[in-house]
Parts: sequence; C-alpha cells; structure tokens
Amino acid sequence: MFVLAFSRLREYYADEHAAFTIHDGSRKLSEALAKTNIYMTKMIARNLRAVLIPSQLAFRPLLITDPERAASEAKQLQVLTGYPDYELVEMLRRRKLKLSDKIMKIFSTHPNITKRLRRLEQLKLR
Repeated sequence: MFVLAFSRLREYYADEHAAFTIHDGSRKLSEALAKTNIYMTKMIARNLRAVLIPSQLAFRPLLITDPERAASEAKQLQVLTGYPDYELVEMLRRRKLKLSDKIMKIFSTHPNITKRLRRLEQLKLR
C-alpha cells in the first residue's frame, strides 16, 4: 500500500514539474493525459490487454496512465474519437467521482485521471 501511495504521489510531483517547466505545460500535459487514457482504452478494447498487461505488469507504475483503469474511466464517459483535445480534457475533468473510484485509488499505481486533470487546472491558475 505504501509503494502504491508513493507511486501516486510521484505522479503528482511529475505533473507539477511539467506544468511549471514547460510553456503552457498544464494544458499540454492535460491534453496528453486525456489522449493517452483514450488510447489505452482502445488498445484494451482491441484485445491487446492479454499481450500488454501480463508482460508489463511490473512496469505499470512507470506508465503515464494505469492501463487497468483506463478502460473503466473512458467507458464511464462513453468517449469516442473525434473530439478536440480540450473537450476530452473537460469531459474527463468534469466527471463525477464515484465510490468505486475512491476505493480503486487505494490499489492503483496512478492517480485517478479526473483528479489529475483537476489538479493540473489548479496549477494553471497559480
């Protein structure tokens, strides 16, 4: 549990560093995270999960998004391609967190995408 919490904290620090060191970093990282989340969902939907997850399970904390959660996060939004980047970010940021999201946080290597995007929005306002 400590390692998982540390991994989530490390992701928040990495987000903050990117937001402040790259010009317009908060917006750029938000869009990249949203697109990565959607891309991981498509990969899992195409049955690449059997190839991706077992062989790289040990490396899951090093990925930009948790492939195990990407599908459920995007499915709740029913997000399909064709949206501009800023709309994907807004849909993910405005998503209401459910009890299952809060419980999954305990067992996740990455912060919930909605919480990450909300934090990046706060950093943009600094």
